[in-house]
Amino acid sequence: MNKLATKILAILTILIIMVLIITALIFGKTNRPGGAHDIKHIDKATISINGLSRDVTLPFKIKNQDSGTKISVSFLVMPEDDNVLCVKSNYAPFDVSIENNVLVSYSENNCPFYMIDPPTSLFNVVIPESEEPLKVTINYSFPKTRSTLTINAPMLSNSAGILTYHTKKYAGTIIFAIILMSIAFFMIVIYFSLRKVSEETKIILWLGLFNLSVGLWLVGENDFSLFLVHNPVIIYLFTFTGLFTMIIFLTLFVRRLVRFKNPKICTFIVTIMLIADFLALALQLTGIFMLSSAARIIDILTILSLSFLTGQIFYEGFFDGNKNAAKLFPPIAVLFTASVAEVINYVFSLTIKNTILFQIGIFIFMVFITITGIQFISEIFSLKQNEKELEFEVKLMKMQISQREKEQLKQLKMQEHFSNERHDLRHKLEILKNYGEKQDFEKLCEYIDSMTENLNDCFDTRYCSNDAVNAVVCQYASIAEKNGIKLTISLDVPTHSEKISDIDLCVIFGNLLENAIEACNAMEKGEKFIKLISNHHLSKLIITMDNSFNGVFIKKNGVIISSKDDSVGLGVSSV
Repeated sequence: MNKLATKILAILTILIIMVLIITALIFGKTNRPGGAHDIKHIDKATISINGLSRDVTLPFKIKNQDSGTKISVSFLVMPEDDNVLCVKSNYAPFDVSIENNVLVSYSENNCPFYMIDPPTSLFNVVIPESEEPLKVTINYSFPKTRSTLTINAPMLSNSAGILTYHTKKYAGTIIFAIILMSIAFFMIVIYFSLRKVSEETKIILWLGLFNLSVGLWLVGENDFSLFLVHNPVIIYLFTFTGLFTMIIFLTLFVRRLVRFKNPKICTFIVTIMLIADFLALALQLTGIFMLSSAARIIDILTILSLSFLTGQIFYEGFFDGNKNAAKLFPPIAVLFTASVAEVINYVFSLTIKNTILFQIGIFIFMVFITITGIQFISEIFSLKQNEKELEFEVKLMKMQISQREKEQLKQLKMQEHFSNERHDLRHKLEILKNYGEKQDFEKLCEYIDSMTENLNDCFDTRYCSNDAVNAVVCQYASIAEKNGIKLTISLDVPTHSEKISDIDLCVIFGNLLENAIEACNAMEKGEKFIKLISNHHLSKLIITMDNSFNGVFIKKNGVIISSKDDSVGLGVSSV
């Protein structure tokens, strides 16, 4: 794991620790000694339906009644100091009365227009002071959109006791949900920071949105949220928004990560789920059908989608040699198994706590996927850096080719020059001999200088013995001269070295000169200069360079960053 992946993992770890500390501080306030009374569950009650009464043990399920059927639940309580009665509505209109005095009334009239039945809510009903037992009556109306009404056992305690009970029971789920949503926010921020770097960063977005969906669903699936957010409609929307969208984001994430040879199954899953979600939302908004009623259909579609995904991942991973699919199979298989077990738990009303199996599957899946996501982010940066370096190497190779072509032209001109010189070489030698015999050394020297100058025009500048480096330096030297930059170059570069390749040498000298030229060109006044010196001694190549600049540089976290964007420059990092 490289430095970038380590940093991201460290940030996530710190984020999770902060969430744990904050939630521990919040929940710790409800568990101070002396504040909370013991909880008493009212599990014996008399239920009356259509005039027929019977004693039952709570919780109790009532099935297949006509919409609006009146159901009365009554029991006695003995008041104590600061006692409250915690009552749950379960998608049914109801009112709570004590000794025929209505203290709480809750129905769809307390909700937005699109709610056919009121969403589940919790109410703490204050018990009046009395020395005698008081009769409590809860009058339910059978819901319009459900075939079953569950009458939960009311809880009797003080407010601190009720809150402490729910904290102990649901705090783990809430903390897990907050961690998931915090990671989701972090990943979405990373995506918007990197989206211009690569199209593949969408995998981070889909994973973040999947975390957000699961987090919202977990928030809505426990009663403690109703204490934190005193708005049952919001909790209701959280629950089903998360439930209805999580498989869509999971599928989009898996498709990006695995890169299926045949992505049609993923496209089909996303299309079907989008259509189902749209229809469910439209029916909810028109007051025809509740999202809670559509949840069973969505559960079935989710299980089918996960089974198709798991099957395709298994096939491509172990039969088509897709390494990403093979890596993803164990966690996706755990998630699929947990989902099936959760549905079985829900349908057959097992004693296991609702959603706990799916939470375990999600936790195992998310641990693996978070590590995979961090590695993926790291690979994106590494590939992008390699891509830029390759582009620069191609640029250097083009420079070398261009310089070689110039040298070939020089050689052709030189051959042509020597061919012409052969014709009048004898004549020139006679002239030199004549000047010598006359001892006219001044004219002799002038004539020799003119011959030398003509000869030098046929040769290019030679900065070092390494042809590749010389070609790059010549190219940038030409650019510098055209921009009016005073150039001082003294290079001692080995012709061949086993410790460093010619390409790496070209990258170093090319980046240094390119950055120096850009710095000089940014100057509005003052002398522009570049001084490049290298020495080769005791198998060490020492390079020093000085150049003028406008005096402005940006430093971030102790590192000088590029003036083009808010990051370390490619040239500097390559060198």
